[in-house]
Amino acid sequence: MSRKRKIDSECRIFNEQWTYDYFFTQYKERAVCLICQNIVSVFKEYNLRRHYETQHKDKYDCLVGDVRKNKILKLKNTLTTQQNVFVKQKQLNISSLRTSF
Repeated sequence: MSRKRKIDSECRIFNEQWTYDYFFTQYKERAVCLICQNIVSVFKEYNLRRHYETQHKDKYDCLVGDVRKNKILKLKNTLTTQQNVFVKQKQLNISSLRTSF
């Protein structure tokens, strides 16, 4: 009898080199594209490379060295800022609710 293989149980680990090669970062157990914020749920290099090559290669392949690293840092900061906006708003709403009581 064959058992179905669960992807979650394969213990895939995000490789930091993929950030430089394919503009992806890890966020909450998922790989997020820094350019378009699409999510790839399985940490497989093939999935990340396919997304990069089909969606962004033409525009971002010309960036190399420090220029590429600076662009990655800028995109990471943008993504972090976007994610923190929702956290701050939720905290503000909770604070407002508490003071109303």
